[in-house]
Amino acid sequence: MKILCVILSLPEQLKFDTIKSVLAQSVPVEMIVLLTKKSKKPLLIERIPDALNEGFGHINLSHFDYILRLDGDTILGKDFLKNNLVGEPDCLGCGYAFLIKVQPFLELMNGKFHPLCDDTYLGTKFLQYGKKSEGGFKEWPLYSGPHESLDVKYLIDRGKLEYMLGWTPFHIAESVMWNHGTNWKSVFAVGGYVIAWLRRTEKLDIADFVRSYQVRREVTHVSQFFRKVAKI
Repeated sequence: MKILCVILSLPEQLKFDTIKSVLAQSVPVEMIVLLTKKSKKPLLIERIPDALNEGFGHINLSHFDYILRLDGDTILGKDFLKNNLVGEPDCLGCGYAFLIKVQPFLELMNGKFHPLCDDTYLGTKFLQYGKKSEGGFKEWPLYSGPHESLDVKYLIDRGKLEYMLGWTPFHIAESVMWNHGTNWKSVFAVGGYVIAWLRRTEKLDIADFVRSYQVRREVTHVSQFFRKVAKI
């Protein structure tokens, strides 16, 4: 199995321990690519996929079976790849540590990330087309750097994106409630969502699927809750 590791980081934020943890994997990595060039896009949600796509433009992805996309401050255990590749998922994880099978990435995304989102859109697109898309890990990274630099402007833009992705108002509120304890600024994502709703911002092509999926999931959760209550 040939694995391409792409590490995205500004030079001053790159940890050498990140590179060491990739080199120490029990499943060897074929190639490591460091992407340290800063994108000129105005928004953070645009800069990340722009930098990744710029780097991918110089790589023959078809030579590899999987892409491991890492932030420069994420450190992995030696069996991270071995354990997370069990069952050969099509995509697994989230932005700071994201495993992507190359064949469906080329088929569904033409080997590029969506210009507004590097992980959520891809994972949902894979799910929409029946691929094995998992949001968590079978083995989590040993360390992932804090994301305290996410400012109010980023969170507003993130809220706008979540509207474009098709999130329901209930889901955006639920997300803020979960994040409130660790970052009170997450409430500004609601403001971005409302702004996009008032402006009737055009939604992305996966929006109908996302809304339907979220509604079905919440109905299932409520149904399971009442079944448990009925047994008490």
